[in-house]
Amino acid sequence: MKGKILVITLINSIVGTAQATPNEIDFNLYKNDCIEEYKANVTNVGKSDINGIYLRYEGVEKIKFTSIYFMPDLNMGVKFNGVKFSPTYDLNDIDGTYTFYSKKDNDSGRSGLMYSLKDVGDDEYSFSIFKRSGSEKVNGKITSKFEKAKKLNKSKKEPIFEAVFKVDNEHGKFLYPEHTQFPRVCLL
Repeated sequence: MKGKILVITLINSIVGTAQATPNEIDFNLYKNDCIEEYKANVTNVGKSDINGIYLRYEGVEKIKFTSIYFMPDLNMGVKFNGVKFSPTYDLNDIDGTYTFYSKKDNDSGRSGLMYSLKDVGDDEYSFSIFKRSGSEKVNGKITSKFEKAKKLNKSKKEPIFEAVFKVDNEHGKFLYPEHTQFPRVCLL
């Protein structure tokens, strides 16, 4: 009996952690209610190719963020340094440049920050943060501008406004089981 439980547990742990990106989700492995919840969440927040990506800063200059992890499966959010969570409102991918916002858009424009992540090749991304720098009325709607770059370090003499992060696929796979929309209780 203990042998069967051990084998079933081992199989469940292997199957539950095998996937690493939204493109690899095998719906045959999961209960119907979990699949329906996932599809409803996709409708609400969307999904993108950057989901499940873990980025590590390997530069020599000291900056505020040493890692960036995009929640897997859906555009639910991003974790900086493994702790600080930010939503990924209105995540867009335009020609390899991902932009998203920390706050929702509303009738009086958008507040908060705009994050920009540009694919520079070789599994590297250039990362920048922008503050709201004003707004304008376009077709009767207030649209916020995010043109003022925010420093990524604390230096006043040599501010860093852009940093390059490297993809760490192994760490992304390691974090997947903890953050997936399909926990083990969803397995058939």
